Amino acid sequence: MIETAKSNGLEPYWYLKYLFQHLPEAMTNDDFQALLPYNVKKEKISESVPC
Repeated sequence: MIETAKSNGLEPYWYLKYLFQHLPEAMTNDDFQALLPYNVKKEKISESVPC
């Protein structure tokens, strides 16, 4: 997951933080697919980062 996040231009720490925040809410296959690194946009991760 970390290497895939890196190859998709995501910072691994922030991606994993985003993943662990949203994983409990995932119920369907589509929900889980949306959390894979190649489906997560940088903008989504930056929205979940507190300023």
